[in-house]
Amino acid sequence: MRASMSRVLVAAVTFLTAGIPAAAEDASPYRTFDQLATSLRAAAGAGGAARVSVMGKSSEGLDVLLVTIGTGKDVDRRPAVLVIAGVEGDGVAGSEIAARLVEELAKAGDERTAKLLAERTIFVIPRLNPDGIERYFGAGKRQDAGTARKWDEDRDGAEDEDGPDDLDGDGVILMMRVEDPAGEWVADEKDAGFMRKADLVRGEHGAWKVMTEGKDDDGDGALNEDGPGGVDLNSNFTWNYRFHGPRTGPYQVSEPESRAVMDFVAAHPNIEAAFTFSSNDNCVRQVAPAPPPNPLPDPGSPVMALDAGDALWFAKSAETYRGKFGRDRIDPAPFREGGLAECLYFHWGILSLSSPGWSVPWKAGDANGLANEDGPSREARWAHRWMRENRASEWVEWHAVTHPDFPGKKVEVGGWKPFSSILPQASSLDSLATKHADFVREMLEAFPRVAVKGLAAKKLDAALWEITATVTNDGAWPTALRQGERTRRARAVRIDVVPAVGEVVAGERTTLVPVLAPGGVRELKWVVKAAEGTEVEVKAETDRAGAATAKMTLK
Repeated sequence: MRASMSRVLVAAVTFLTAGIPAAAEDASPYRTFDQLATSLRAAAGAGGAARVSVMGKSSEGLDVLLVTIGTGKDVDRRPAVLVIAGVEGDGVAGSEIAARLVEELAKAGDERTAKLLAERTIFVIPRLNPDGIERYFGAGKRQDAGTARKWDEDRDGAEDEDGPDDLDGDGVILMMRVEDPAGEWVADEKDAGFMRKADLVRGEHGAWKVMTEGKDDDGDGALNEDGPGGVDLNSNFTWNYRFHGPRTGPYQVSEPESRAVMDFVAAHPNIEAAFTFSSNDNCVRQVAPAPPPNPLPDPGSPVMALDAGDALWFAKSAETYRGKFGRDRIDPAPFREGGLAECLYFHWGILSLSSPGWSVPWKAGDANGLANEDGPSREARWAHRWMRENRASEWVEWHAVTHPDFPGKKVEVGGWKPFSSILPQASSLDSLATKHADFVREMLEAFPRVAVKGLAAKKLDAALWEITATVTNDGAWPTALRQGERTRRARAVRIDVVPAVGEVVAGERTTLVPVLAPGGVRELKWVVKAAEGTEVEVKAETDRAGAATAKMTLK
């Protein structure tokens, strides 16, 4: 079974796999690559704060677009947040939300946004995987996380030779169940159409095998093991990469799309924070900090958990996100190996958050009896019920088909149409974009911010002066995460004293402060040999917290 089927709990158990979007209402608001590019360039050309450029090419030759939002000077070098969407081939919703976020922020009409964009920068990659998402709009489309280039998933020397099949000819690839006493699945007695794993503890026995709709096209005894679609970009990055995985690519950052974003991050050490629209959600369920090691691991061993010193900043940011979007949702799937959001934190030291942008809401202890249920099917059952109440038209009742690979057996096709649980209602897209835009604003407002205060001079004799100054971090985040220090990607705060004419005779002309905590203070003193009337400048700067300068004339 394809790796993408286990990406999200809802998708795995409520049978969201490959096929076409279910409802015209939800298909119309989403834009093809050409429509998206045209809209973004129109927004940038409307006199706003945005500009559109090309940061790379996809494997099929489509542009990987970059939108830079900011006003004033040094837009590319100022402290910045990076927003990435469309990493996965089925990330249609996140890509659309990101595009609308661009259109809203680029206007810079309100005073708050205008002030932020004059000091900070927002980089947006609205569709990192344009080839994969373009399948959503084409004939015979299906839901899949990968890119469009061919990939030999089953390592048999042939590419894309055994994918899903539309057995009943309805234009949709659904799920298929085969009646078999050796199966692990049962048809639920409470919720019509719901399939769940048999509860062996309670003495249940399986009655069905469940798989994607399809047949053995290449005659190797396996079904749907090598269908169309290439590398899953969200498994192709460097941290915790799974070598020889089914969709991970031949090596880390092997794909032109993943290479493009890594080259961009490498060239922009000023990226302080990132938000990725992807299934690797750490906003609803946060990454656990690393426990104190005992004994201490080899200093050269890879870091595999969030640094305890960084946990507070992740927790505060995730709490802000949940405050806007609700804290009760279906529990996300486990993090996928080689994910982009994790790579940005573990290998680049960036405060990196991730969420799909929308998911089926979860209501703990719902009135329909779920409060008294337990077991692994509890949340999947809630998702099924929510879908029945809110997306009833996207459900296909189980119905019999004739299957060439299962002669004499009862085979049925049915379940939820693809994309049903990962595309929000069309009417909610603008609201989702506005809330995400506001979340980005709050991230920018929390950025570390260096300041130089209390610059003063005391005359020691005719040519010597004692200079004092205080450098502070007036932001809500530290100037560097612990992981940023470890990877040496977050540069120290550099503090320089510069007499226009004269010399520094005591104290370091340049002082490096590895990190300033929020509210942190560093007091400095120098003795300068200079004539009265000389201008003295103290400057503090770092890529991710900006620069500040104070000047005075000796007198």
